[in-house]
Amino acid sequence: MSGLRISVLIPLISLVVGLLLLFGGRRSQEGDPGTPPRKTEDRNLSVSTPIRYAIGAEAASTIARRSAPSRRDLALGRNAAERFRGWLEAQPDPISPSILSEGSSLLEHRRAAMKWLIRHDPEEALVQALSFAERERLPEAWLPLLEERFSTVAELVLLPDCSPGQAGRETNLIVIRAGQPSLRGLAWAQMTEFRSKNNLPVEGIALDSWTALMPNGVKLVSGRERAATERLFPVAPSAEFIAPREAGSAALIAGQIHRFAE
Repeated sequence: MSGLRISVLIPLISLVVGLLLLFGGRRSQEGDPGTPPRKTEDRNLSVSTPIRYAIGAEAASTIARRSAPSRRDLALGRNAAERFRGWLEAQPDPISPSILSEGSSLLEHRRAAMKWLIRHDPEEALVQALSFAERERLPEAWLPLLEERFSTVAELVLLPDCSPGQAGRETNLIVIRAGQPSLRGLAWAQMTEFRSKNNLPVEGIALDSWTALMPNGVKLVSGRERAATERLFPVAPSAEFIAPREAGSAALIAGQIHRFAE
């Protein structure tokens, strides 16, 4: 009788041990359900396809694995923006429809580069942003591919950067505009000194929920840029004020044109 019991128990024990090994192996591969799964070691996953297409897979890989962009990465983004501006400056008014396909290809590369510059080097992004006069020269169908230029009143929310070496400094920025989606960006050093961050005049650019703000919220305009700006924004009720200025210039502040007293 005891021999019969042993002969029955041995297969049962073997079955239990086999099941434990099977499910234990799966559990070790999947990880503890209470912890997030381990990510695949592919640092290119954080780089979108457009930026890889615009500046090349090798450079995109370099960008993805660095916390701070290198000079080479910044140069690649800047060059893509400058190539389109150089093409635009070489075209007569109006731009010939026969060469729009060439410009469209450059513009797609520029868009990806501008998005990257806004996130990593907002100062350079502002330099490369197209002016209102330059935008007027482009076909209307191209405008959705450009960065948005805005001048308005907004609330600024500064958030601490908890990454290594930042010591909680307020370098991350949220821009809240009335009736508009909020924007993310990097803050200028002087923004941390504002007593109030509500109802501030802001001037900047935005692309796909990311923004680069000018440090003082004022854009001086003259010549063709002033004419283009006055076609888009109203003149302030008390239009004239005295300030150091370039001859024939005006100031765009909080969505209004302010003319200087002569």
